[in-house]
Amino acid sequence: MNNVITRMRKDGLLEYSSAHSIGREKAFVLSEKGTGYIAPLLASLEGMETGALELLGDEKLAMLTGLLSDYNKALCTVMEEQQE
Repeated sequence: MNNVITRMRKDGLLEYSSAHSIGREKAFVLSEKGTGYIAPLLASLEGMETGALELLGDEKLAMLTGLLSDYNKALCTVMEEQQE
């Protein structure tokens, strides 16, 4: 992961953000160049996701949303139990 971030910084796609950094954790955000680079990729991905949702239809989408919500609740329960 460090190599990816280092490379993206060298290429001018990421920049350090003191506003988003907390303590020893350093935060990096997309630079203007990085935003321009990623915009068409995100637009393409969004189009594919929209198409997939249209193919699923409202009923299956509602089922999927419910299952993901149930999974999230179960995961939170297990995480809370392990912290005790």
